[in-house]
Amino acid sequence: MKEFFVLAEVTASPYPAEIAAALLLPKASVTLYVRNLVAKGLIRREIDDADLRRHRLALTPAGEQARDRALAALAAEYDRRLARITPQDRTELQASFRKCSRPLRTRRRAVTPADRAKGRDPTPGVRRACRSGARTG
Repeated sequence: MKEFFVLAEVTASPYPAEIAAALLLPKASVTLYVRNLVAKGLIRREIDDADLRRHRLALTPAGEQARDRALAALAAEYDRRLARITPQDRTELQASFRKCSRPLRTRRRAVTPADRAKGRDPTPGVRRACRSGARTG
């Protein structure tokens, strides 16, 4: 199954390290999956023209077909499972997925020693709770 995810990611992320980062997999695992996919004739390694030390991955025609078949099967299975819930629940589920997939936009500014000296530490309660072992949130 993980080989499928690697296969599906090759077009968007053609370098093994990028695939590992995108799929949150260890680089060693991606190397093994790539080796297996190359042996099956689903992807090929190409020397990167911009950096001759790097190998770029590309789907073979057989790899494109395998990816498309697997995506179609996955979509059909999701459709089958989603058919069990009401249209309203599906709409709510889609909205929840959209919220989860949005990048976090709130970025806190680092608290400097000068801020603390002026009493402007926005998170002292959280720090106290963490030091004491209490749970927050």
